Amino acid sequence: MYIRDLLLLFIFLAIDTPLSVAQSVTPTRLELNLEESAQAILTLSSTKPVDVALELSIADYSAAGGEVDAPLEIVPPQMVLRPGETRRVLVRWRGEKRLPVSKSYYLAIDELPLTVGAQESDAEIQLLTSWRLPVHVEVGGKPEVDFFAPHIDGSASIELKNTGRQYALLSHYEIGVKGNREVVVLDGLDLARLLNRDALLPGQTVSIPLRLIGLGAVGLQGASLLKKE
Repeated sequence: MYIRDLLLLFIFLAIDTPLSVAQSVTPTRLELNLEESAQAILTLSSTKPVDVALELSIADYSAAGGEVDAPLEIVPPQMVLRPGETRRVLVRWRGEKRLPVSKSYYLAIDELPLTVGAQESDAEIQLLTSWRLPVHVEVGGKPEVDFFAPHIDGSASIELKNTGRQYALLSHYEIGVKGNREVVVLDGLDLARLLNRDALLPGQTVSIPLRLIGLGAVGLQGASLLKKE
């Protein structure tokens, strides 16, 4: 009896980290400034010694990441990458030119199983990789992020709230204490990893339990959210 197990590996790109597994993907985040251009180019390069079938779609910007009906066009939506081949993908905004708030999605790139030849091992394992690349559609202006530190009375988390119209990239911030010199308590990239997302969306509030940070409430007294230079 032929046994072929399929192992599905999910990789969510919510941070500024280069990726190279079965393919290399650049850039790892797309930002569309509609005043400059309503489209962007994604480059996919195969690092596998075999053909790789890929399907591209738009997913909701959430932990679930399910498909969503969005005015984004992907050309081509499917492709087969030959060993060592590099292909370009066009992502184009087809919605309104003026938005009340910025819009955010994931570009899902899913590897599809290909038929394994008879000469392959009977116990073949195929690694099927799935990427989620953030796609942000800008509206102009700056994000407005409020930071709420925990109280010594036992508050168990810190909170971040975006009250602006524009998404806020977490990697552009850090939580620190200002004095004679600035002491960084938590970097924005660490925030992104904890939240498994790269941005705080307009109107969104997130809470981060202190147990995940490894700090007590006392250690965060006097801290504030600082914009990186």
